[in-house]
Amino acid sequence: MKKFFVMISLTFAINIMCFSQGTININLSTFEKYVENKNGSVQQVSTSKSRKVEGTSKLFEDWQKGTVKMTNGDLITVDSLNFDIYSNNILFSYNGKEYYVSDNNKIEFFQFNNQKFINLRNPSYPNSFFQILSDGETIKLLKLYKCSIVEGTPGNGIIDATNDKFTIMSDYYIYTAEQGIMKFSPSKKRVLDIMSDYRKEVESFIKKNRIKFRREDDLVKLFNYLSSLNTL
Repeated sequence: MKKFFVMISLTFAINIMCFSQGTININLSTFEKYVENKNGSVQQVSTSKSRKVEGTSKLFEDWQKGTVKMTNGDLITVDSLNFDIYSNNILFSYNGKEYYVSDNNKIEFFQFNNQKFINLRNPSYPNSFFQILSDGETIKLLKLYKCSIVEGTPGNGIIDATNDKFTIMSDYYIYTAEQGIMKFSPSKKRVLDIMSDYRKEVESFIKKNRIKFRREDDLVKLFNYLSSLNTL
């Protein structure tokens, strides 16, 4: 899918909360003005109609109310927020049009309800946002979404042609201050290798709680426990 971006004026009001000595509420006339003052840019997303792609590359089917925290500490509240996994951009919706902030490095995290996505600024994952599944002080469980386009097939007179299609996938990662970010394939062996100093306690927890490593809820429960062990 070919995308091009055009600078456009954005004229909707947005609430900004800045942190200094307490919380200060600031009303800005345009979000574009705010971002330009912070050395960034707001751009409109325009999609070429020459290539039809089925499905969606967005994280949510419906636009969500959420917040975006900038690296300077500003916290922006947005009524219509989404995340485009394919282009790796945070999206804002206004009057039926989509906009994005071009420099992800100006963004510390964004959040929908209880789902928080952070920019680790890791050179191996440039401009990537990881969802925090377990936010322990010693160890974090993260998820990274990926989106690709599976090319369709041409018709041959017998079988109809098929369109290109978005495919969304995800991988788990572990993050610690000492070891940084590591890709994680959920398994009992992998967890016990990481938590070798607490092997007995971890094995007991897995057995007692009937942890299934294919279930994300179980992984979150397990990693919340691992963090409580105060290791690594």
